[in-house]
Amino acid sequence: MNRSMTGQNAPSIRPTNNPPPMEVCINLNILEIWNSKDQRKPSKRLGRHFQGACLDTVTQQSVIGRRQARAYCKHQQRKFELKPSHTRFKFGDSTYPSLGSIQIRIPTPNESFLKIEMDVFEADVPMLLGLDIMDRDRLVPNNLLNELQAPYHGWLLPIIRKYGHLYQEWSSKHIPYTRPEL
Repeated sequence: MNRSMTGQNAPSIRPTNNPPPMEVCINLNILEIWNSKDQRKPSKRLGRHFQGACLDTVTQQSVIGRRQARAYCKHQQRKFELKPSHTRFKFGDSTYPSLGSIQIRIPTPNESFLKIEMDVFEADVPMLLGLDIMDRDRLVPNNLLNELQAPYHGWLLPIIRKYGHLYQEWSSKHIPYTRPEL
């Protein structure tokens, strides 16, 4: 089965006869921004500091680049450990295998967090919060009010604009743990 949409940036899932590895297409614009011929290299733009979550309504599955995954773990004072994953990601004509998955926790205003299992791959991109999580948790990015709204849960988070995209950032003071983990 081959499902595709028209347009250069349209994501599609192209399963093969063998379910693993699954190939997921990701927003080509994001990769082009980080790999553009700028005076600064992408790694210098992203830096070693965690950049937060880029809200990407074109990306079907949420992912994070290896460098930002490490920066997230350092930001949250957690060990960088990956669980096995067989997913492959397609950016334009390039395909990247998943290095594994990592659990991401995004703090919410109600002293809780969104728990996300996110694939890590070898590309210098920020955390891309895609439609899978936005749909699952009923999140609505509102670019007019600069808010990530969760009307079903009754909260909202401020978002900012950087690198031409919407981002949700959080302080390292917000290290989300469950009671048993404390």
